[in-house]
Amino acid sequence: MAAAHNGDSENHVSVDIDEASFRGFTSSLGVANFLGVPFATISGRFRPAQLLKPASLSGTTVDVTKYGPKCPQPENFGRRRRLHLYEGVQESEVTTSEFDCLRLNIYTPSTSISSMTSSKLPVLIYIHGGGWIFGDGNSEYDGNFLVHESLNLQKPFIFVTVNYRLGYLGFLHSRELRAEAERNNENYCPNLGLHDQRLALQWVRDNIHFFGGDTSNVTVAGQSAGAWSALSHTVTSFPLCRRALIMSPTVISFSSDDECQAAFDQLVTRTGTSLSASAEEKLVALRQTSLENMSLWLDGSVLIRPAWDHQWFTTLDGPERLDQVSRFPDWIDGIMIGATKNETINIKPFWATLTTEQIHKVVRSLIPDADMKDEIMHTYGLDSKTHPDVLSGLVDLTTDAFFGLFPHVLGDLEMPISVFRFDQPDTFEPSVFKGYAYHCIDTPFLCRLPAVAGPKASKAMQKTADAVTKATTEFVYGIEPWEPYHISNNVMSFNGDESGVIICLKEEKWRRFVNTKQRMACLVDTSRLLMTFNFKSIPSKTDDL
Repeated sequence: MAAAHNGDSENHVSVDIDEASFRGFTSSLGVANFLGVPFATISGRFRPAQLLKPASLSGTTVDVTKYGPKCPQPENFGRRRRLHLYEGVQESEVTTSEFDCLRLNIYTPSTSISSMTSSKLPVLIYIHGGGWIFGDGNSEYDGNFLVHESLNLQKPFIFVTVNYRLGYLGFLHSRELRAEAERNNENYCPNLGLHDQRLALQWVRDNIHFFGGDTSNVTVAGQSAGAWSALSHTVTSFPLCRRALIMSPTVISFSSDDECQAAFDQLVTRTGTSLSASAEEKLVALRQTSLENMSLWLDGSVLIRPAWDHQWFTTLDGPERLDQVSRFPDWIDGIMIGATKNETINIKPFWATLTTEQIHKVVRSLIPDADMKDEIMHTYGLDSKTHPDVLSGLVDLTTDAFFGLFPHVLGDLEMPISVFRFDQPDTFEPSVFKGYAYHCIDTPFLCRLPAVAGPKASKAMQKTADAVTKATTEFVYGIEPWEPYHISNNVMSFNGDESGVIICLKEEKWRRFVNTKQRMACLVDTSRLLMTFNFKSIPSKTDDL
């Protein structure tokens, strides 16, 4: 399967909204592409974005035939290990822009544009991951192949991807920024990146019908940090979606005000500005800091986590982790959620450089509850004298606590929550992690990229892609893809010929630690501290986990 993009003038297609013409193109797969659609404007660094209404572009033709700029960011070394998964996708040079990065990519069946009287189609909006530091919604999530297959399945839908602000540009929060917003009579938003995403959802709600979409039938999706982000849009008072497809959500706590302030103060200090300076002087210094430094200072020692915001997370009882959600608003019809089998296998190379004794010492020192040190060490085989067993235990512990238990804990809620596990391993010979279903391997299958779903892909990978597409399509159409988890602990395994529903075993290791909030918190905190230790030990190899 060749790359689907084709921007020849004879394939151009336009959509008119409020006398503004958005000029895209139809790909060789019969999918209309509208790339780099601007959905919001940014007036300045650390300022909230404003929704861009098409009426403000009245009388103009907006060229949306190429991907738009992405948010400035450091290089993602982790992606290098997955380049073989993106072969066959037409990549284009994408610039970065601090103030012009809020863009949408819309992929819709060309027939939904040419026949506006036909039934409106469901919409799937995808939010990319990358630890809120890396990524964009561009070619890595090329929607041509997925939308084309939805047509083959006679359940067509529209696929939309989003670019939003990342790193310090999207998630810096402090007393100084809050005070500035209050002086400007603005509603303060400590998580500008999430606010950007909300504006994208609002733009889709207001305009997707012009592209053949059903504004009342929107599913939001995401992977990793994008999964956490997608879920965050289901626990607010803004009903902008009906369902959520959650892939590898991270089990993380909100950043406290004190933690955010410490990060802000550290950033101010790096500019050479004294912490005794006025709030205005601090903000001026940060706004004058080069984009190069803003990215450079996002090294492996920095982990971005959204801040608690009571005005946003209105259905939460307090600053609990999102995996502790006890209810969803009435407007949420269902959740489809899962993780990969070997999420954190990419930490293994670093830990393999340590001796068994060194690993024992580090892990024991990072388990926060003294009464649980021996139990956690023994349960995951971390007290073993055998180096390979200890390394496997580390991967199992961090996979369970950082990703794996989230779907099951959420799935216990008595509502339509479908849980899956992505078991399909990477079978490519050059892959560093051949034989494992690692973090991020699932997104090319969601998008049906040629390397995993095209004619040259292995039969097992093709079957996995087909199973993922079938489940996704049914879910987008409001059909439960399999029985909800709370009824029978059913879990869908995506794994080639072996794809199918399995029963989640009660003997899984993490289940021993979720009987109380305190024990679960200890397991989660241990995993977080291990991951942080891993990242801080190799800051020059910043990864997107």
